[in-house]
Amino acid sequence: MGGVSAYVGEGMGESRISLNLIYFKAVPHTTAPTVVPPRSRAEIIAQFKELHQQSLRYWEAFDTTTFVTPFGVAWSPADHVRHLSKAMRALTRGLSLARFKLLIRFGWAFRPSRTYDQMRDTYLAVLPGFTGRNPFAPKPVDSIGDPEAYRDSVMLEYDAALQNLVTAIERWSERSLDRYRMPHLVMGKLTVREMLVFVLYHNLHHMHVVARRSPELPAD
Repeated sequence: MGGVSAYVGEGMGESRISLNLIYFKAVPHTTAPTVVPPRSRAEIIAQFKELHQQSLRYWEAFDTTTFVTPFGVAWSPADHVRHLSKAMRALTRGLSLARFKLLIRFGWAFRPSRTYDQMRDTYLAVLPGFTGRNPFAPKPVDSIGDPEAYRDSVMLEYDAALQNLVTAIERWSERSLDRYRMPHLVMGKLTVREMLVFVLYHNLHHMHVVARRSPELPAD
């Protein structure tokens, strides 16, 4: 995919086979970070900053072996982090484009932006029907020679991706978040505000997936 749609059309989890319920365990979602659903630009920025701190603590709680080891055919925690970093870097690039390019490609928004809860619910409703290729899936890693160094590299990239995204958001005004649109691969054209609250949820979504999978897997 090219253009802005390749930058910001993220949001899927893994391939459909990796969503097999055999890999989901009954772990409360409270084991993963939470956010206060934001609405205003200031609230969105504040929640991304809070997510930054919470998510680093969350991922650091995994021992290195667990962090780099896939859950059966599903992604490892490290793969989830790599996916999130890739998606956030893409959104940052989209936010950094000249506004007139977004306008030419995707037009003005002529409806109110949906809330955090509405974007979450919309995403969860359309996600099961997605059967295409996820361009934001992490590339397979054949072997990890030094797990500790690999983990450090993955987390440094995640840390930078979150910080750079916050910096990009800060360049947008309150009004502009509702005027411009960006495309999402599954949900179609979203206002910038909708894209931001979705990406905030998207980070939590993947942490909750890992929280459900993190206990010992059932024997074959």
